[in-house]
Amino acid sequence: MASLYRDKRGLSQVVTTLIILVVSVLLAGVVTFFAINTTSTRMQQEELNIKNSHIWVCCNVSRDQA
Repeated sequence: MASLYRDKRGLSQVVTTLIILVVSVLLAGVVTFFAINTTSTRMQQEELNIKNSHIWVCCNVSRDQA
């Protein structure tokens, strides 16, 4: 049983480091996307559209009072 484990070689340190970096970057991207998506869907979005504007002027005011 011990002879089975002696012949196998593991991954090199460079490959292992690259795998860990890629996995951590992908995980950070997924977490960031989830946080932005959750925040944007929970915020209330309001919009104001003005189609027709009206201006009222009071003609009864004299120039002395204004």
